[in-house]
Order: sequence, then structure tokens, then C-alpha cells
Amino acid sequence: SRRLAAVGTLLGASPCHPVDSRVDAAVEMFTAVPFSALKRDTFCSSTSGQEQQLPAVRRVKLGEVDAFVSHSWGDDGDEKYLALWAWASQFRKERGREPMLWVDKCCINQEDIQRSLRGLPVYISGCNQLLVLAGPDYCSRLWCALELFCFFSLGGRTGDITVRKPGASPRARHE
Repeated sequence: SRRLAAVGTLLGASPCHPVDSRVDAAVEMFTAVPFSALKRDTFCSSTSGQEQQLPAVRRVKLGEVDAFVSHSWGDDGDEKYLALWAWASQFRKERGREPMLWVDKCCINQEDIQRSLRGLPVYISGCNQLLVLAGPDYCSRLWCALELFCFFSLGGRTGDITVRKPGASPRARHE
């Protein structure tokens, strides 16, 4: 019940807006993007620009997203992309398809960020794993801690977390 209360609070639940209606709204807004639609500059700035119009983003059902990508905007975008590229390449090699991802910049409605962020616990629980791109700034960011809190509060297991340290591996050449 504590987990449910914490998640309900994060969803913005109140007597006027019960948890069920907040969860339903978040499920309706749940989207994902295939890795191939992402570019190096996706992780360089948190603001969405003209270049970030991704027609590949689509509504999906809970459980259809391979990974929730947790990262800090303060960390190097190029290095985060390269770490994600290496992870996605391994995923493709093992499963024979590209991964579907939940990436904040792409999957949060930029026209209604506050409403979209209320669904964070639902988005995290709707993904099969948590992919942490842990650069130098990651552990000092409250949002990153909140994502980890949601993951574990909703029954996530350490075996469902993959941690990649951007900049730790040799730079791959990929556009």
C-alpha cells in the first residue's frame, strides 16, 4: 500500500483525480521510439527543436517497450548516444530486431509536459527494463533518482537494470 500511495502521489492523484483516472490517462499517452529514429543530437539538448520531429514515435501498449532510457541532461550527449548505440547493437544481435525505447525528449508531449510527467511511474512500469546511461552527472540529479525510485517501488528488480557508462568504451563511428 505504501508503494501504491507513493505512485499515486507521483501521478498527481487526489480525491478529485483518483489514481485510476491518472493511470488511464498515462496509458493513453504511452509512446515509444525505435532506436533507428534517434540521432546523435537527440541527447545533446533537452529542448525539442525542429530537427526533433520524429514521425517514428508511436503509441504502444504497456510491455511493448524494451527499455526506459534513464539519463541526465548534464552528461555529454555524444557519449550517451554512443553508449546507447552499443547497447542497441547488442540488443539487435541477440534478438534480431531493433529495440523500442522510451526516451523523455521524444516520448513526453512537449506541448503538455506537466501532464505527461504525471505518467512517469506508468511509463517506467510499461518498459521491460531500465537502461541507465550513467555519466558523471547522473547520480546528482533528482529526476534520475526519482526514476530509480519509481522502478523499484513498482517491483522492478536489479536484474532488469542495465547500466552503461557513457565514454567508458572506445568511440564507435556511427551516424
